[in-house]
Amino acid sequence: MGSTNQPARERRIPLGLALLSVGALLLATVVAIYIILPVAPPPLPAFLFDIFATRKQTLISAPTVLPRSSGVDPGEMFRPALFIPNELPSEARADEAPTTLYQETPGKPARIVIPALAIDAPVREVRLERFEQEGQPLFRWQVPDEYAAGWHVDSAALGYRGNTVLNGHHNVHGAIFGDLISLPTGADIYLYDLDGNGYHYQVTEQELIPERDESVALRRANAHWMERKPDERITIITCWPRTDNTHRLVVVAKPAGS
Repeated sequence: MGSTNQPARERRIPLGLALLSVGALLLATVVAIYIILPVAPPPLPAFLFDIFATRKQTLISAPTVLPRSSGVDPGEMFRPALFIPNELPSEARADEAPTTLYQETPGKPARIVIPALAIDAPVREVRLERFEQEGQPLFRWQVPDEYAAGWHVDSAALGYRGNTVLNGHHNVHGAIFGDLISLPTGADIYLYDLDGNGYHYQVTEQELIPERDESVALRRANAHWMERKPDERITIITCWPRTDNTHRLVVVAKPAGS
């Protein structure tokens, strides 16, 4: 039989194992305190913040503005842009926080006035919506369901080259453009932006084009009226006749005196 008394060296805990146990206990304690107590993580080093800020400015570019006198390539158009301040504090008082992260488009149409038709109405933003015809996916512009004109958000802002495109109903929801067919060449159209700046245009062109039940190819060709142009102009589009919608009525106006 062996003795029940083990040598002292066999009952010792290896030093390495003891150190590992102590380290694990300390680590668990730190993690527990970090989770339980409201301790904020340490801030990023300054050089990392600078890199992030530079990358952010690269991804979010400023809009391209094209005044008539700029001489910039007229093939480019003004586009709305997302505005994000270069620096946002991680914590701030309410009076220090930015009021908005979005910057309204300069020259965004807000009101339309056509004296000859007694029109004085707001202008709303409208966007494309998807539909299908002849098994092909197509897109069409929304129209405000109220007495208002719709501004195609991808078209030019007021005062810039490229083509400011507006639309509106002709026989429902107040029929803002129900009498547009009677607007003569030379008639005045006034548009105002969000800041109240006024823009004076005069009718230069009016066209009736077949649309409903026409081929996809023809309807796509009709869309050239909404494309960007090398000059400053507005293009108003509605349906025709008053009792149906087989055609599109297109009215083009350019800056008065141009």
